[in-house]
Amino acid sequence: MKFLRTMKGWNNRGLFLLTLVLVCLSANAQQRKDLEQKRMKLIKEISNTSKLLKKTSKDKKATYAQYLTLKNQIDKREELVNTFQKEIDFTNSSIIRSSSVIESLQVDVERLRAEYGKMARKAYHLKKTRNDLWFLLSARSFNETMKRWVYLRQYERYRKKQVRLILGTQQSLLGKIEGLEQRKSEKEQLLKDEESQKLLLEQELRVKDDLLKSLKKDEGRLKEALNKQRKERQSLNAAIEKVIWEDVGKTREAGRSYDGAKKELPSTPEVKELAASFRKNRGQLPWPVENGFISKRFGKQAHPLLKTLQIDNKGIDIQTSRGAIVKSIFGGKIISARMMRGGKYTVLMKHGVYYTVYSNLRTISVEEGETIQGEQTIGTVGTNAVTGQSEVHLEIRKGKKKLNPARWLRRG
Repeated sequence: MKFLRTMKGWNNRGLFLLTLVLVCLSANAQQRKDLEQKRMKLIKEISNTSKLLKKTSKDKKATYAQYLTLKNQIDKREELVNTFQKEIDFTNSSIIRSSSVIESLQVDVERLRAEYGKMARKAYHLKKTRNDLWFLLSARSFNETMKRWVYLRQYERYRKKQVRLILGTQQSLLGKIEGLEQRKSEKEQLLKDEESQKLLLEQELRVKDDLLKSLKKDEGRLKEALNKQRKERQSLNAAIEKVIWEDVGKTREAGRSYDGAKKELPSTPEVKELAASFRKNRGQLPWPVENGFISKRFGKQAHPLLKTLQIDNKGIDIQTSRGAIVKSIFGGKIISARMMRGGKYTVLMKHGVYYTVYSNLRTISVEEGETIQGEQTIGTVGTNAVTGQSEVHLEIRKGKKKLNPARWLRRG
């Protein structure tokens, strides 16, 4: 009976260890999956930026655009290298944890084997004088006979069960360690590849810096272009606010309530429903272009080249390829589609009490009063003749309040 108690004790310990291993492996698998997804996302973004680099490098006037694109490429590449390093560190720690559990199980296996040895020697000694049948028949009572019979059956079941459990668990963990070692080798190789690419990009950036020096020599022309752009943006902002408040005025005149003190926009059940749907998709809205990156952030910021000058961006600028198709980020009504100052088109859409603005468009394919769906084509992006940048300017507003579009668009 002592052997069975030992077996039961090992069984509880073995099950605890196995449960611990499974829980750890499950958590580790999720963390590893998150890292792999981040890596794949970065690789996709780098691939898209590489396509932009190839296109902008063909245009000598696009030096400034190349600089911003390449800088974005290097930032993503560095983040990718860091992700690879985290994956390698995580894999190493996983190997250490799994190895520790295997060592514990191996100790239990050796201890159990020793118990088997003792039992086998004792069984061999007893076999010389009596067998299992004699062991049952020599009982002093029927109850004792049943206990001995149950003992023999339990012994056989435990022996087979524990051997399967030990060998199966050990084999499974050894397989996982082998897989982790293989992943570690793959990640280390990928890290070397990414680091070499990063060095190449840094070399390219140094070349672009030489070109940027010539641009800085022509700082006067850049300032003139920036001042022109600032005036165009001020004119655009005034035009947008005029269109929005004309729309608000039409709603008021239609008999809807408007509390100017509380700054509440006029609303109807339909408007509320559409606004709620738009608000619900915060952080999940699609990008207006298929490939691109944010070249100018929302709010006040220093100019990338002329650090003494400050830009106040009412939205975000997304650099993309020349002639790229621009799509709506959400369904709604076109309340304005016209050419603004600077010879570029601007489209303004209404989504309940929310508004989206798409400017710097070379062409448009929608009309005022038209209702369109999300991700429907509204035009093509324009290109700046001075910088060579192909950018779409995106704004999101709630009445006059400007919101940061980057917080509304989905990541990757």
